[in-house]
Amino acid sequence: MTGAAGDAVLPGPTRDLLGEPFRLDSISEVPAPEGAEGLWQQYVIVQGTNTIKGLRAGTHAEVNLQVESMVERLNERFRKSQTGLAGSTGRKPPPRVGRQDAAARTTPAVVVTAAPSDATSTHDSTSLSQSKGS
Repeated sequence: MTGAAGDAVLPGPTRDLLGEPFRLDSISEVPAPEGAEGLWQQYVIVQGTNTIKGLRAGTHAEVNLQVESMVERLNERFRKSQTGLAGSTGRKPPPRVGRQDAAARTTPAVVVTAAPSDATSTHDSTSLSQSKGS
């Protein structure tokens, strides 16, 4: 969708979510930067009081396509970041009561102790079966 000046205009719900979306404000031909040649355009993107200025090589039409695509991506990124913050107060949540640090939460090692071995109290299976059968 485009507005009166040919700028991209987002549908109603997106406008509400973003507050004010990014939009292409202007493109104008400027002299090539030092060391560069060819046609160069300066573009201005605005969002509320924020302003992004940049230079691109190319004709007005080429730069317009590139910058319109950039504006769409900016609005998509901003929209995604805003949906992640829905319901957020912007503050870090308070720590949970009784929370332990990672070292304290590790499972203790299982310790198995064996009864002391006594040569007189140990039996092997052959001696037991022989004594039962006798």
